[in-house]
Amino acid sequence: MSSTGARNSILKLRGLGMGNNPKHVVCVGVGGGAMFYIAKYFHFLGSEVLGFDINATERTTELENLGIKVIYHNPEAPFTKDTNLIVYSNALPNNIIEKLATENKGLKLVSVDELYAGVLEDLDKGTLANPEREAIRKANLAPLYDIDTKELTLIGVTGTDGKTTTTEMVASILKQAGHKVGLINTVSARIGDVEKDTGFHVTTPSAQENAEYIKEMISNGCTHIVLECTSHGLKTGRLAGLKLDFAVYTNITSEHLDFHKTMDDLIKSKAYLITKHLKPSGWAVINADDPNVYQNMSGLHKNEVFYSKTSEVDVYAREVKTKDLVISFTAVDKQGPFTLSIPMVGEYNV
Repeated sequence: MSSTGARNSILKLRGLGMGNNPKHVVCVGVGGGAMFYIAKYFHFLGSEVLGFDINATERTTELENLGIKVIYHNPEAPFTKDTNLIVYSNALPNNIIEKLATENKGLKLVSVDELYAGVLEDLDKGTLANPEREAIRKANLAPLYDIDTKELTLIGVTGTDGKTTTTEMVASILKQAGHKVGLINTVSARIGDVEKDTGFHVTTPSAQENAEYIKEMISNGCTHIVLECTSHGLKTGRLAGLKLDFAVYTNITSEHLDFHKTMDDLIKSKAYLITKHLKPSGWAVINADDPNVYQNMSGLHKNEVFYSKTSEVDVYAREVKTKDLVISFTAVDKQGPFTLSIPMVGEYNV
């Protein structure tokens, strides 16, 4: 439905700072997380915004209080020809998205995830005019750009498998080393010793949720923050504005192809952890045993550390043994060999 060409035409429609922003915008699924902020963005940009959603919520009420009209059912008829842009939620059933496309041929139609990512990409490139940047600020569309993280060590972990386990391991190691650690993964957010159930469980928190957690972590004295980063979150800009000290890769297999459509898009999205978010002084930590990781992430950054269970790279394991639900092994790095044990089953945890 929304190809790169379609997104580019939307960005041209907005004018990229040339004052040609859409006058009439329709947001279908306006109570959704990303859509809520996009609707506010266009409202503060001066567009007339019409929203559709099934139920009234705190978000839709806030939009109505801003003066945005919200209709509480799905669109039942084609929109008028003066509609410049229709933005739809990715959570809508396919039949509703197809109906929108069929009934509104000739009108610009784009998914909210794609539009959101496009706006953030323009913000990164510095191609937005002052009114657009001010609308982003008022809408709280990209709050992570406004957080000073210079005094923090930020560690991002991505991969198909092992993301949550790895973030938990890294946070535990840092805590044992005496650091105050913040953790955000798909299970919970942890600020020092205080754990909060985020209710996410399936994806990276929104930029707004990440920003609130990180602000709270900073105010509570955390020096290190470990983040689980999904391909969906990376592609849709949920980490936009964050610069990492470490980008860690576990493995990459075919996942979420309902969203990414192709492996190429999935791999490109995973690469954003390095290409968009890793500081020039940061380090890419790469699994040399996984072909998709090794072949696609190697060489994207000047600073790399490779780890392996089968090859003698920067850090590698040997003499792996399992006994009484404990895995022991020898790890070798440039300092030489040292022994480790972990109270877990499954050699992939090495």
